[in-house]
Amino acid sequence: MASFGERVPTEGKGQQEGNAASKGKTNSDVEEKNQQEEVDEQSMEEEIKMMKGNSDGESDDEEGKEDLSSDEMDVDEEVQEQVYMLMEKVSTNPFDYSSHVQLLAALGQCGSGVKHHLQAARECMAKEFPLTAELWLPWLRDAIAELEEIEEEEKGEREQVKKLFDRAVSDYLSPDLWIEYVGFMVSGLGDPGGLAVARAVCDRALTALSLHPPAGKSVWDACRELEQALLSTLEGTCGHPESHKAVREQRERVDSLYRRQLGLPLQNMDSTLAEYESWLGHPVDPDVRKAYDRAWKELQEFQPFEEALLSTTSSKLTEWQAYLAFLHDRNDPARIITTYERALVDNCLNYDLWIQYTEWLDGCLQTGEQVISAHHRATRNCPWVSALWQGCLRAHERGRTDLDTMKDVFSRALEVGFVQPEEHIALWETFLDFLRRRTTFPNGSKELEELREWYTKAVQTLCQTGSGLPNPAIPLLKHWARIEAHLCGNLSKARELWEEVLKDNTARADSSSWLEFYQLERECGSLEGCRRVLHRGVQSTTVNTHLVCNQLLLFEREHGSLVQWDVARERVQARLRRIGEQYQKEEERMRQKKELQMEREREKTIRDKAKKSEQRSARKRGGEQGEGSAPTKKQRGVYGAALPEEVPSHSPGEVKKFNEGENRMDTAVEKGVVDSNSASRTVFVSNLSLNLSDPVQQLHSALGPFGSITGIKLGGKEDKSAGESSNHGRQFRGFAYVMFHDEESVKEVLKHDRMPLDGRPMFLSRCRPPGEKRERSFKYNLGMEPDKVFISGLPFSLTESELHKLCTKHSEVSKTRIVTNRAGKSKGLAYVELATAADASRLVLALNDQEVGGRHISVAISQPPARRPKQSAPLIAPRGRARTQLALIPRSLHRQVGEKVEQKKTPNSEPASSSQVEGNTNEKPKDLTSDKHSR
Repeated sequence: MASFGERVPTEGKGQQEGNAASKGKTNSDVEEKNQQEEVDEQSMEEEIKMMKGNSDGESDDEEGKEDLSSDEMDVDEEVQEQVYMLMEKVSTNPFDYSSHVQLLAALGQCGSGVKHHLQAARECMAKEFPLTAELWLPWLRDAIAELEEIEEEEKGEREQVKKLFDRAVSDYLSPDLWIEYVGFMVSGLGDPGGLAVARAVCDRALTALSLHPPAGKSVWDACRELEQALLSTLEGTCGHPESHKAVREQRERVDSLYRRQLGLPLQNMDSTLAEYESWLGHPVDPDVRKAYDRAWKELQEFQPFEEALLSTTSSKLTEWQAYLAFLHDRNDPARIITTYERALVDNCLNYDLWIQYTEWLDGCLQTGEQVISAHHRATRNCPWVSALWQGCLRAHERGRTDLDTMKDVFSRALEVGFVQPEEHIALWETFLDFLRRRTTFPNGSKELEELREWYTKAVQTLCQTGSGLPNPAIPLLKHWARIEAHLCGNLSKARELWEEVLKDNTARADSSSWLEFYQLERECGSLEGCRRVLHRGVQSTTVNTHLVCNQLLLFEREHGSLVQWDVARERVQARLRRIGEQYQKEEERMRQKKELQMEREREKTIRDKAKKSEQRSARKRGGEQGEGSAPTKKQRGVYGAALPEEVPSHSPGEVKKFNEGENRMDTAVEKGVVDSNSASRTVFVSNLSLNLSDPVQQLHSALGPFGSITGIKLGGKEDKSAGESSNHGRQFRGFAYVMFHDEESVKEVLKHDRMPLDGRPMFLSRCRPPGEKRERSFKYNLGMEPDKVFISGLPFSLTESELHKLCTKHSEVSKTRIVTNRAGKSKGLAYVELATAADASRLVLALNDQEVGGRHISVAISQPPARRPKQSAPLIAPRGRARTQLALIPRSLHRQVGEKVEQKKTPNSEPASSSQVEGNTNEKPKDLTSDKHSR
């Protein structure tokens, strides 16, 4: 038997076969996989048609339902309708992961009568996504159960179940799947060659999990049980002389498994050692004991990281990164691979971890099926990341994969779609670089013609998908031009490509484009071409024009005549003069704009001061006329608190006036809007629409079902023209206080925060009692939200239902929200939450720059800008600005200093130099001080 369970799984054949991707082995494997996918897809479509029926008429639909109901399904109609709906969603959007999972769960409730539908649904999901162990195990057990029901002459189906196991263990590292796999192979020992196949699977299982500290022991025990069962069988036939040799060999095999297991740092090593000594009947050898002690010491080094993983219930990314950093320092490739595979089970959607893993494999192993497998699994888990597809293409190129396979991988990458144009460009560059490296130069080769065709296709594709400036195809055009000039010697084609680059306004105005074009002409030895490019660049550039001008003068100094240099100088001077005039006009325009803005700010400041002065005068007049006015400065005391004996008492139902700019929730009790006894039973409601026809009645209808309401008070300025009522006698400002009968009703109401009222969410919060500190729990999301998109430029008449219908045509939408003002009118902005990040990416590609209601909308992944931190005001104002700062030097001293300065001046004196001025400046305080003492 071939050796299995080696310490270094990177070189084990079993591990490479177990982790090999089904799409990356050979060309025949790819064709077989594609054919299988087509068959699975067709079968899935047929199952959906059979279950749903045709949509041409009602009779066809009823016939499809009867067909499903006749499959011995003992379920209610609600489950059947759920199955119909989920299969339709999966058929419409095969990338909806949650719908796949729900469909499998619903079909699992339908019994064995729909097992062919369940099989088709599983194949459909496995085609688009890697499956977890929780999804694979029921599938495999159903397949084993079906295999046991097959007649003896049809046992060839066992190989199909084995292939299904191979697919399962290639998705993620799962000890449960490997143990199930070993158990299945043990059950087939009676088949021809069954023992060899079972041992090969054990070899692969030990290679994959021998360095898995928590689960490694269970796999070793399962494989050793197989060999011990064979040993027991052989010992029963020891009467034959030939059997003695077979028994000895089998005992050596079991002994070898024990020895190798005890040399690995696995948990519960002590129980394995005790079991080994019991099997031997005497203590272990000193060599085995020495290896055991070394492994035990190594396990203690890993134990803190394993305990940290067990104590964390989240994604554990931080703990895994610390574990991997420790292993990288130890430089243990086999254990690093196992740890990466374990970490990716918990973080399969973290593309940074996939990039880190695949790049490490590229540097450590470089080639091999294990590297290809890791790259394919990375693209299946995070298909929206262009960097993973680029790494997959390079890994195939290192493995010398054929051209058809490379095209297949590249086409699947293009079908995914990416949010940023740079991701498309980088993917095209990777594939075109591969084609360039396989091309034989110069002209005339078949590979060169194919390379040019792919460059043309890339430029056309990027020009169609690119929506902004500069043209996204410009980097490819520049690279193509260098290939034509340097590798093909086709300078005319290179110039033609550069002319395409310079058609773009941004590229034509940038001096770097012309300098690159000049450098290309210079490397090809065309002096006239260099002169022509530089002259055109001087006339066309508007960004860093002086760089092109200096390069033209330098070129004429090196290669031109005096006449040519004079022409270049005149052209350069004229161009720089025109640009200087344009800059002056622009600066003048900006200066005028700034002055106008400052003038408007000054006028606004004057108006605000006048308004505040008028308000103070009005409050002062009101204080002289009535008793309910605010206390004066003397009445408030030193720290602003009102003196108790001068503060008028208020009845519980009395409402005091309060300014609009004050914090309404914080001062509700102090201002008398809510008395202190009912503060704990009051809910503060804000963000209400100003268009409410009857706010009191609508609030009562909305919040009444959650508790008994004793009163509702609207907040806002007092409006004497509206009457004396405490509610309708105020200008409604979009907030209110709702008082309930008990505190339990308040707790129930707060559970329904953001409940909509008249199409606008209500903000519900508890009215704080006096002296209680405010709790600030809300925080803005400052990071990227990959599963949410932000849409701007929407028509103001677009409703939320119309927006939802527009987005569901392209992706699975979870929630939509149109941003409105306080009056309930749309701002033309919206947020759309989707099921997954892939759905968000597809929605951006589908709707960005599309025309909706006569307006072009802009769609992007939601990433709110960082909010500026509040700057606290300085305790001391800058010198020369505060009005309270006084000049402490007497006026007479100022006058005397001025007289001394005049006496020093003479009619024939010359202007002082800079050093003299500095000296006088430094000596001035000294003169003032001495003069002061003399007086």
